[in-house]
Amino acid sequence: MTSTSTETPTSPGLIQTLEDQVLELADHEAWLDAQIRELEFANNQDCQDDNRKLAQLLSEETATMKETTASQESGSNRRMAQRIEEELKNINIKYNVISNVLQVIYLFKMT
Repeated sequence: MTSTSTETPTSPGLIQTLEDQVLELADHEAWLDAQIRELEFANNQDCQDDNRKLAQLLSEETATMKETTASQESGSNRRMAQRIEEELKNINIKYNVISNVLQVIYLFKMT
């Protein structure tokens, strides 16, 4: 039986090169993490700006809708008031007619 050993030669230069590459990768990873944080911050700022704009637009739209509703209600209220006034005039006319008829009946009864 023959035994074969798999030994890797370790030279100081190779170890140093690997250590340097690991340090470079760690530095690059830290740089990438910083870039990601900056992009996330910028994205959050953009989202906040968009949210502020949307909130402003929503506020303006709500105000416009309230004004429109108030205007429509005002117009509706005016029409309702006109109908009520007309109905009151009709009732007043009927009252006057009935009052006149009753007065005539009363006068005929008195004579």
